[in-house]
Amino acid sequence: MRARCLWNHYLPRNRTRQKAKAVFQKAACTACYVIQGEGIDFGPELSAIGDTLSRADMVSAILQPSQTISLGFKGFTIELDDGTQYTGYKSGKSETTLSLRMMGRLQKDLNVSKIKYRDQMKDSLMPAGIDLAISSDELVDLVGWLMDQK
Repeated sequence: MRARCLWNHYLPRNRTRQKAKAVFQKAACTACYVIQGEGIDFGPELSAIGDTLSRADMVSAILQPSQTISLGFKGFTIELDDGTQYTGYKSGKSETTLSLRMMGRLQKDLNVSKIKYRDQMKDSLMPAGIDLAISSDELVDLVGWLMDQK
């Protein structure tokens, strides 16, 4: 966790929040998250995330996404009788149908009677390793920008 070790060193510097939006896009965050109407709504809405998480919790959520998974966003792998597999989170359920929300704005309604097994994922649908894709400076900018979302 290179970025976590350097965190205190980088906190005092002047952050560039204009660059942070570009970092959000560079790290492919817009593929799953919406902020101020931009992005894809697969994960939790982040437009007011600065009112929800402390700075420490924000860093933890970014660097260790599986440590705390937002309510309603636990991932599942589901296999049907025909061997077809789907991965996503439950977005609805009835006696006969399980609705699964998947990446790419996909929604699949599965017939419950055709489900061979469903397995709750141990890890978050959000991949770990963002600190390997962006610099420590970019991480600090990103966290500062996210904390400003109120």
